[in-house]
Amino acid sequence: ALFRYVQNINNESEQLEEQTNALQQEQQRYSDELKEGSANMRKRLIESLEETRQKILKENTEYERLRQNAQREFGPIARAVDKLYNSLGCNEMIPPSAGAVNASSGKNDDQNALAIRMSSMNDLLAAHGITEGNILQFLAIIEQLSTKLTMSQQAIRAQNDYIFNLQVQMDKYTRLVSSVNLRIKTLEDEYRSVQEKVAALRLKRNEGDQRGGGINAVKSMIMCETREVNKLENRLAACRTRESKLVAINADLKKKIDALRANRLFTQTVFEKNQKRLRDIQRQMQETFKHSTNIMAERDKVIAQAHTLANVNIEEQEGFDEIYQNLATIIAREKESADAFRKEALKSETLETHDEGYLRGNYRIDEEAEMKQTLEILDNSLREDKAAIETVSERLKFHESTFKQIMKLVNCDDYHKLVDIYTKKEEENFALFRYVQNINNESEQLEEQTNAL
Repeated sequence: ALFRYVQNINNESEQLEEQTNALQQEQQRYSDELKEGSANMRKRLIESLEETRQKILKENTEYERLRQNAQREFGPIARAVDKLYNSLGCNEMIPPSAGAVNASSGKNDDQNALAIRMSSMNDLLAAHGITEGNILQFLAIIEQLSTKLTMSQQAIRAQNDYIFNLQVQMDKYTRLVSSVNLRIKTLEDEYRSVQEKVAALRLKRNEGDQRGGGINAVKSMIMCETREVNKLENRLAACRTRESKLVAINADLKKKIDALRANRLFTQTVFEKNQKRLRDIQRQMQETFKHSTNIMAERDKVIAQAHTLANVNIEEQEGFDEIYQNLATIIAREKESADAFRKEALKSETLETHDEGYLRGNYRIDEEAEMKQTLEILDNSLREDKAAIETVSERLKFHESTFKQIMKLVNCDDYHKLVDIYTKKEEENFALFRYVQNINNESEQLEEQTNAL
């Protein structure tokens, strides 16, 4: 919108310059024609031309002021982009060395390329700052970093889900270990009770041996007890083996969970920093859009003023054309009457000769004095016209110098190329606003996702 407005101002300035040149030519032609006319008619014509010239200069001054206001509006936009670029930390990234770039894997190639690109952009920012030519490059880096932040948030969400699944598995294995420990305790109690029973039976066997009876019964009892003890020992060994396996699995799970918790703390810190950056970015986007809304409102006002001035100019041009036609008719009529009068005077006039050889005219002394006074008045009005024309030329030179400065700033020698350049800049400006709108929508989506998390 800013560049379109400047383009309209340039077009209108060119039209005003053409109209001024045409008015100067018409003024010169009128001054030549009015030498044969009356002084009052010339004065009226000069007054109308001076009034038209004053109006045109006033409109040109107004257009120049509006163009300067539009150029000043680009400064806040550039500062907002610079602030957004610095808030993302782009100016603090250091490019990797050549060896690190060669040794990096495919995953880090994009990060190295981004760091190198941001380093070059930081050099460009330090050398020239944000201009109309490089603002889209800075916005492309901001978009790439915003995409990277979104991907990091998705990775953090995936890690949180994985940690949650591991915690569920840990709880499951913890319950299994508790049940195995309870079973082992029960088996140990049974084992102690069986040992007590075996000790009691051994005591009885010794008593039987001392009595000298039931030798075969004692041996069979010992064999049965031995088999039962072996079974219980095998079951106990299997339970202890299973317990050791479960303890090892639990230890591995604890190590994984500790590592994931440490990673989660780190990612949580990064997530909070990213959230803070996103809030800052959203706030800056809101300020930028508020500013752009004000600019669009001012642009609409300027366009309405331009249309009003164009309509007024058309009406004044129509009135001027009408006056010009009337004056041309009056001048032609007076010229015809003057030619007819001269012809009649030549036919009816008799010339008388003096003694010195000069011809005596048919004018009286008072008529000659009046004609001489008329000639002096015409000479004075001609001098005033020349002074007015010189003043108009000086003012036009001032406006021409302004246009030359504009063309020098954009490195252009042709008005048509200048219009094309401003048209291109206008398209880039609209692309900038569309890009900022997309970033704002993405920021709102990220904020909604963050609130949901």
